[in-house]
Amino acid sequence: MGYYEEETRALNAILLLIFTMQADEAFAELEQSLHQLAFPPAVRRLCENALQNHIAAHNVPLAHQSTQPEAQAVSCLLLALESISGFKYVERYITHRNQTSVCC
Repeated sequence: MGYYEEETRALNAILLLIFTMQADEAFAELEQSLHQLAFPPAVRRLCENALQNHIAAHNVPLAHQSTQPEAQAVSCLLLALESISGFKYVERYITHRNQTSVCC
């Protein structure tokens, strides 16, 4: 399996759940993924920030709720997906470069 494939798949699934209006399930899955998968530290921090924003959105009384914390949570997850995609690209590049260096 490639670099960060499971982590990328998890983030994709979580975002899909959010966009199909299943945010609570998505963030439960995110919390489980944080315990089970080896996210790079920068991506892990973004995921943890997303989870904290989601929790903060649900701890506000109903009369004072806004969509801002949820939007920030989704923004963090999109940044996490972008970051892990970058990590995957760099890992593939390094592997390819090292194989080329050894062969030639």
